[in-house]
Amino acid sequence: MSNWREKLRSMVEESSQSRSEQLAAQERVEKRREEIRQFIQDPVLPAFEDIKEELEKYGRVVEITPGKYKARLVVYLNDAEEFSYVIRGDAAHHMSFAWPVIRPGEEDNEVARAEIQRPGGLKRAFRLEEFTREGIIEDFLAGYKNWVQ
Repeated sequence: MSNWREKLRSMVEESSQSRSEQLAAQERVEKRREEIRQFIQDPVLPAFEDIKEELEKYGRVVEITPGKYKARLVVYLNDAEEFSYVIRGDAAHHMSFAWPVIRPGEEDNEVARAEIQRPGGLKRAFRLEEFTREGIIEDFLAGYKNWVQ
């Protein structure tokens, strides 16, 4: 006859440990989300405002659409969309090409990053700390130059 009490104890302990790990992972995810929200607020939106101010001097209409984890800048010329540029925050496991299960003790491998999307589906990703206000403007200029020429 099997010892059902031992089986039940084992299941409850495993469930409690798993729940604890899930809560710790959720806390790390929230930390990364907050990093992304802060990144969108500064440097992304101030860089977009700088770009908008300059482009409007040359007759372009610029629309900035901020979001919690992304921001979009659209340039219009003669009422038609000329160029769009999106920065979206993302959290990933460092050096992974998929979304692995993050295990306890692997917190240092989790990173918050920014994905840049330009017309034509071009996407690039950077760690948040690698992308400054000036870097955002320079990246926008490079993409805008290639698109309008």
